[in-house]
Amino acid sequence: AGSPPAFEAAGGGGIERAEQWRLHTALSSNAQGGILVENWEIDDTAGYGRISAGMTLSSGIFTFPQTGVWQIEASASFGGTGGAGALTLFKTEDNDSYATVANSGFSPAITNISYGVAHLVHLTDVSNTTNDKIKFEMGTFYSSGQMNGDSTSNTSTVVFIRLGDAS
Repeated sequence: AGSPPAFEAAGGGGIERAEQWRLHTALSSNAQGGILVENWEIDDTAGYGRISAGMTLSSGIFTFPQTGVWQIEASASFGGTGGAGALTLFKTEDNDSYATVANSGFSPAITNISYGVAHLVHLTDVSNTTNDKIKFEMGTFYSSGQMNGDSTSNTSTVVFIRLGDAS
């Protein structure tokens, strides 16, 4: 009573890891059977911010640097005749067998429209950094479709955010 309230800094918590990857060059719908193996890079655009990066990529497979609950958010732009496409996210928990864990569904497709966007969000529990991995697959309605990429802006991208420990 009679004293102003005292404030203290909150203890612990907060996001510890966040980083963004992007497709730096467009890929056709039949590239590597649809699995997005190549053309990935960590965002290097001026002003890009990240927190304790650490995701690694090998042959289209992303490996997590730390256990915990991760938010994966992917957006892709599609071009070519029809411009419709989709993203599928696969996860393995045994470093071998992959299962679908998220799918964007197909972006709108209208004949002679040359642009579409697909988006997905998934929360995943990474309990083992050796065995828990993910990869993406793209699909398009048309044989001339492509997933757009750009080395100077984020047209098709994935964001990884470690939210905290699993409960």
